Amino acid sequence: MENIKKDKEKKPLMLGGVSLGVFLLIMAVVTGVNNYLKSLPPSASEIASTVDEVKSKITIPMKIDSAMTLVDITAEPNAIRFHYTISNEVNTDNLTNSYIKNYLVSNVCKNPDVRNFLDRGIKIEYYSVTEDKLKSFFTTLTKADCLN
Repeated sequence: MENIKKDKEKKPLMLGGVSLGVFLLIMAVVTGVNNYLKSLPPSASEIASTVDEVKSKITIPMKIDSAMTLVDITAEPNAIRFHYTISNEVNTDNLTNSYIKNYLVSNVCKNPDVRNFLDRGIKIEYYSVTEDKLKSFFTTLTKADCLN
C-alpha cells in the first residue's frame, strides 16, 4: 500500500514537470514564429492602413515651407511614398536625387516615426516634381540608409 501511495504522489509532480516542459516548448515555438513574422516584409494591406492612418492625421495639400508642398501620400509595394510639389520660384538647377537623399538621411532619419517604418521593413520614398512639371526627383530611404 505504501508503494501505491508513493506512486500516486509522484504523478502530479511528474505531470507538473511535463506541463512546464510543454509550456516552455510552446513559448519557444511562439517566440520563433513571432520573430519569423517580424522578419517578413510588411503586407500591402499593412502599408495601406499605415498610409490611411498618416493621412487621417494631416491635411493634404500641406505647405511644408515656401518651396515645398506635400500633395499626396500613397502606399506602394514595400514602401510609403510622399509626393511633393516644388515651387517654380526655387532654383532647382543644382538639385539632384543624391543631394535630396543626403539631406533626408541627415534630417529625416532622426524622426522616430520614420525609424519605426524603416525598422518594420517599410521603405520611405520621396517623389518631388516642379510645379511646371519640367523636373522631377525620386529617392528611397531604407533602414540601411539610417544606420549611420
